[in-house]
Amino acid sequence: MSIDIMPTNKYIDVSIPKVFISEFNEMLAETHRRLANDISKKYNLDMNEVLKTCVPKTPVISLNTNIPSKITIDNYEKANTIDELNDLLVKDLKIILSKRNLTVSGKKEQLISRLWDNMQNKKDTTSPFKLTLIDYKHTDNNLYKLMPSKSWLFKENGDYMEFIGELKNNIINNIPPPKEVLDLLE
Repeated sequence: MSIDIMPTNKYIDVSIPKVFISEFNEMLAETHRRLANDISKKYNLDMNEVLKTCVPKTPVISLNTNIPSKITIDNYEKANTIDELNDLLVKDLKIILSKRNLTVSGKKEQLISRLWDNMQNKKDTTSPFKLTLIDYKHTDNNLYKLMPSKSWLFKENGDYMEFIGELKNNIINNIPPPKEVLDLLE
């Protein structure tokens, strides 16, 4: 039996907190050694040759500072979408709602919705419609423009923006353009 070992340019993106990178490198190197050892034994190959051919000398690590931090009771006002508020515990939601003099009864989804609506009303005191778009890469690998205040998705098509739908729990819901979007077109 003959086995050809061929290098590849494939890679996997993994998000790792910065504090764990050195530990991760050590664990990855050990995993590579064990894998190379298993392959060399199973296929009667030289372990050093397997390591040299199949394992990168150093993993490619890039620090992505755009990884959002978990939303907590201390930073909930930084939430850009209603979905980010799902990180909060019910007890924390009730504390926040209480401080804002809002009703604290209901299921988690109701509490989140109540808080989000209140947060949006506080942000948008100068105009009823805030147009802030940020780049958003969805799991379908398409690049969209996201309006965080409303969770609306748009796609650039040449000279115009196409309304795609609403983003909820990382799922694109195809809905008709809301009145605020249609008003922009007038």
